[in-house]
Amino acid sequence: GVDVSFPIHHAHVSSNFAWLEHNTDPDVEVPEEYQEMPIQPLGDRNEFYRDFLQGCREAFGNRGARCAQTEIDRIEMSLRQPQSMENYTEV
Repeated sequence: GVDVSFPIHHAHVSSNFAWLEHNTDPDVEVPEEYQEMPIQPLGDRNEFYRDFLQGCREAFGNRGARCAQTEIDRIEMSLRQPQSMENYTEV
């Protein structure tokens, strides 16, 4: 799914861990915050992503704010790009 291993469409990844009660017991209703959120089998990828951005900021020092802006731009492009694609095999 999208936003499980790394942010693709949102600035965070799924926190719907497989071990949560609503994922292990079919009788437990899925809380609203987890509805439509894919199950996260990879652990705390949000922490991984925060560490990734922090490492970027540290590496670029005074220009580290660019890291967050670049991520915002990347995520926005991921949402925009598919709708502008053209399938030329059928033209």
